[in-house]
Amino acid sequence: MGAESLWAVGVGYRPRDRNVATRGKASVEFMSFSKQNHHYIPQYWLRGFRNVKGELYGKSLRGIKPVSTRTVMTRDWLYTVFDTYWNPSDALEDVLSGLESEDARLFQRLRVNGYQETESDRVHLCRVMALQAVRHPDVLRRGHRLAKRLASLLTQAHDLSQDMFKARVAELGIHESDADQWYLALRGHGKELLIDQATNVLALSPQAAVLPEQESLAATPIVEQMVRSMKLALLEAPSGECYVLGDTPLPQSNLKDGFSVPLSASLAVQVIPAKTNQTTLTRRAATEAEVRDINRTQTENALTIVVGPSAEVLARL
Repeated sequence: MGAESLWAVGVGYRPRDRNVATRGKASVEFMSFSKQNHHYIPQYWLRGFRNVKGELYGKSLRGIKPVSTRTVMTRDWLYTVFDTYWNPSDALEDVLSGLESEDARLFQRLRVNGYQETESDRVHLCRVMALQAVRHPDVLRRGHRLAKRLASLLTQAHDLSQDMFKARVAELGIHESDADQWYLALRGHGKELLIDQATNVLALSPQAAVLPEQESLAATPIVEQMVRSMKLALLEAPSGECYVLGDTPLPQSNLKDGFSVPLSASLAVQVIPAKTNQTTLTRRAATEAEVRDINRTQTENALTIVVGPSAEVLARL
């Protein structure tokens, strides 16, 4: 695992895209590293909550005041990745920026009155939701901690029955078929060796190339498939109502139970469980109660800030 595998899931990240400087016969590679402030909620998404004057307001513990899309919902070096020599790189942040350019065009299309959504729009929107679910800093940290918890659990293969082992690793999202293979393989090694390896994993920094926090992004395709199986509906805010966006827009767990996420001040997407696989993206007018319920959830789930098109709207939250 590590930086090399982060986007082996098909998104396109490869840390080998580097500038090469040649001095005589020697080649020296320099990874691009100049970006510090990384958005975990993309700027294009935030811009959809500005008013007609281009203003955006934020509500936090410091009160309600105008804010900039450039400075809210960011974290320094959040997507900086390192190689085994601890050389930092913007490679992952560059890939995310490229994806956001495509996602911004999707959001623009969906906001056009009378636009007819396509099946490819639906797939794209599911991908956006999945990526947003796993790129949040809380999720990145939790993924790193769970990996270490799994490392500790694997040392217990000699102490647990196969059924008990499968039940324990299932709590961490490991499929039953994988658990069977793991159990047999682990039992083929001495317990002391397993403990030594787990000890090394537990000592790893969140930035270590062999187990970076950003490895959680590799779960994007899994989350995407789950979202694609659910029913999606675009909800247009009625006249006089608008949506707000919190800095934790999607639930941090149990996405399969359903959720609603504002895409702009005038549009949200509702994702609910379905008994059969879905392929359509519907659109309807939201009720005032639905808008207020979605805004309430955004406010309750927010870590530090909620943004919207006016101070008045945020004051009512």
